[in-house]
Amino acid sequence: MDSISTYAKTFLGVSQGSRRHKLIVDRYNQIKPLPRGYRVKYTDNWCATFVSFVLYSCGCTKNLYECSAERLRKIFVKSKLEVNKDKGVKECIIWYDWDNNNWADHVGIITAVDKKYYYVIEGNKNRRVEMRTIKKSSKAIFTIAKIR
Repeated sequence: MDSISTYAKTFLGVSQGSRRHKLIVDRYNQIKPLPRGYRVKYTDNWCATFVSFVLYSCGCTKNLYECSAERLRKIFVKSKLEVNKDKGVKECIIWYDWDNNNWADHVGIITAVDKKYYYVIEGNKNRRVEMRTIKKSSKAIFTIAKIR
């Protein structure tokens, strides 16, 4: 499998509704079988669609695909891929619970790690593919999982 963080970074700056955003959605909709049989629309929230698109495009064959952040998290947890929140490394998937209600609100891909921070690429951050820097100690971090 190719480096998911390197591939994901090629989409930095892609805006919702753009040609490249439509490519992300269209490629996700080509996954067979389509998760839950749901075809993502260009107007849907697309953070989990972006992560799934990247995994699928990079040759992840573990069927870790879903367009809902919470449902994607549950797939990873069920597959026993979860790691301690402070043990994330490059190429891990990270979920956030912004509302502290035990529900994954958003998801991204860790592209780098240092002593204090995770550097994360996310789809649908401000309706674009953007980077986020988040403290490892942030209470908003819900789950981290490895794909390998």
